[in-house]
Amino acid sequence: QPHDKAYTFAFELGESLAKSGYVICCGGYGGIMEAVSRGARQSGGETIGVTVRSFGKANPWITREIATESLYERLKNLIGLARAYVVLKGGSGTLVELSLAWEVMNKGIVHPPRPLIIADQCWLPVIGEFMKLVESVLPENPHFPFPAPSFFYYADSIERIIEILSSNL
Repeated sequence: QPHDKAYTFAFELGESLAKSGYVICCGGYGGIMEAVSRGARQSGGETIGVTVRSFGKANPWITREIATESLYERLKNLIGLARAYVVLKGGSGTLVELSLAWEVMNKGIVHPPRPLIIADQCWLPVIGEFMKLVESVLPENPHFPFPAPSFFYYADSIERIIEILSSNL
């Protein structure tokens, strides 16, 4: 909701990204997606919303909607369109997107790797569990690729997110 801390952060991030010349690409619906899109749009930026037709229309702050037929097609578009990934507070959909972005870069499917920026502490325990899984598998399979060596970042401020993007794109 607009009065929530996470919404405000996403709105301000959208503003800053747009002012820095970045295009926002997100799922295009409400909540955090609306906030980042709204902030970008109100700052004159372009916003792309990748939606699923059966889920409904994009929020009014989206300038270009890519309506897909399935969730899988939506995920493929979201991962493929981005030059970097910024993961804000979210739920199971965000978890899927985070995991997929990590995996396609980890397996070399997306090359070169793109910055994967975790911008909310809620994901740190998840990342910790990912790392534990890798540590438990590594001794059994020395060829298991270690996740997130150079593309993984944590940023606790909008300024740090912009700095990471500016130095990597």
